[in-house]
Amino acid sequence: MAVSATTTNNRFHNMSEALLADAIGGLDAEIKALEAEKEAARAALKARGLNRADGERFTVAFVSAIRQSLDVAAVKAEMGQAWFDDRSKLAEVVSMRITVNRAALAAA
Repeated sequence: MAVSATTTNNRFHNMSEALLADAIGGLDAEIKALEAEKEAARAALKARGLNRADGERFTVAFVSAIRQSLDVAAVKAEMGQAWFDDRSKLAEVVSMRITVNRAALAAA
C-alpha cells in the first residue's frame, strides 16, 4: 500500500529518502536502548517491593488491572468460521518495519 506524500515544514521535510530512513533507524535504536534502560530501572524499583516512589519531578506507581480478552480459537470452534467471519470487523493496519543494513554499518 502506498502512503500518500504530504509536504510539511518540520525538521525532516528537506531530507532525502535515504537520510530519512537512516534518521528513523537511528531514532528506533535510541528508543530501544532507552526502553531497555527504563525496564532495568523499573525492575530495580519493583525488586525493592515498592508500589510507589515519589521523586522531585516524577511519581512512579505500579497499578494492577484485569484485562479480559476473547478466546478466538474457542469461539471459532464453537460457532464456526463462517459465523466468526460474518461478525468480524476488518481494519487495515500499516506498520513500519525497520531493519539494519549490517554491511553499511560494518563499512562505517
